[in-house]
Amino acid sequence: MKTCLKNLGALSLTIVLFGFGCGNVSRVSSDGGPDSTLNIGPASRGCMPCTGGTVCSMGQCVCEPGRSRCDGACTNVLSDPKNCGACGLKCGGNEVCSLGKCSSTCATSLASCTGACVNVTADDAHCGACGRRCTGGKSCGAGACACPAGLTDCGGTCVDLRQDPQNCRACGVACKGGNVCSPVGCVASCGAGLTSCGRACADLNSDRGNCGACGNACTAGTMCAGGVCTCPNGLSLCNGGCVNTVSDPGNCGGCAIRCARDQVCNQGACVAMCGANLMTCGPSCVDVGGDRNNCGGCGARCPDAQACSAGQCRVVCRSGETVCGLECVNTATDPRFCGACTRACAVGETCVAGACTAPMGTGGAPGTGGAPGTGGAPGSGGAPGSGGSPGSGGSPGSGGAPGSGGAPGTGGAPGSGGSDGADAGGGSTGTDGTDGTGGSGGAGNDD
Repeated sequence: MKTCLKNLGALSLTIVLFGFGCGNVSRVSSDGGPDSTLNIGPASRGCMPCTGGTVCSMGQCVCEPGRSRCDGACTNVLSDPKNCGACGLKCGGNEVCSLGKCSSTCATSLASCTGACVNVTADDAHCGACGRRCTGGKSCGAGACACPAGLTDCGGTCVDLRQDPQNCRACGVACKGGNVCSPVGCVASCGAGLTSCGRACADLNSDRGNCGACGNACTAGTMCAGGVCTCPNGLSLCNGGCVNTVSDPGNCGGCAIRCARDQVCNQGACVAMCGANLMTCGPSCVDVGGDRNNCGGCGARCPDAQACSAGQCRVVCRSGETVCGLECVNTATDPRFCGACTRACAVGETCVAGACTAPMGTGGAPGTGGAPGTGGAPGSGGAPGSGGSPGSGGSPGSGGAPGSGGAPGTGGAPGSGGSDGADAGGGSTGTDGTDGTGGSGGAGNDD
């Protein structure tokens, strides 16, 4: 199966999208050029093909969060010298585009990369240095390319070990035959609550690649909740994408309300300048303490599955989830973090109420019973009884010791016959050996 990777900014949810008619879509980098080609799917739901770096979301081709569509292509108006601050505003030959304004130099903490002033700590096209591009589904954070939360780097590509049949539970572990990949490893069929989508087991209630149905992908910043693609709290759905109507100059105060070129969007209103405690980031007035596209400063975008809190990108989990590394997990059911972030279940085990549990009926082959225990040899009678005192009977012959069970299927020791009875008293009957058939009764010899 072809794995489709998508770099999306939804709160605490990241997923690998599996190929169901995926199309190659080029993302546009911060400097306006083509970004790494990513496969997202299925783009065929009402808007195939999407071009210019747009993605298909709810039947419409839209730009990802933090991008604007200029002349049919998605770009970052904070840094694009051809669209600096707004579509069509070009900077001069010796100018750069810094925070949405043409200038002779870049603002502090920004680097000039071919006329675009970018934040190399968070720019996927210039990560750590100009021209250093993140590939394979990785995103830039703190100047280094890394896989988003919940994904693992397998040979340079970010994959979900809970769903990838070529890398199931570990890189390079491929599911054989018709097995599918689930959170517990390669299995013949998906467990309760999961649906087989191709050869991946997906939770249709929360899987962004298979939301509500196999292949129904949530894109453009939307997340999957209850099987429906929705926007995270604080964002509004406008034209198929999630936007912040408090600061978006193209949707200022509501969808499709566009500010003039000399205005900024301040608290949902188009005005001449930003208010107190807000930073001017191009045509947007943002709270850098809580804006994930401008976290701590203009253009400092948080990696996928992280939110901005107090000016820092952090993993913010939903109720009932725990932060393990950079991922939100349910330690009551996740076999990779069962009961604690440091506890992983063995392959084939499931996590139930925070405890690793072996599947029912998967014990070894049923133990075969031993061959039936053979009875002891017949108890031999004693030597002819010698006459004792007249009338006194001999002591009863003691029965043989019970045959010990021993290893399964071993017969008991043979029952020993009774001692010879005085004056022709027969020996007592030998006791049955455990599992074995009892020894024959000790035959007393008649005097």
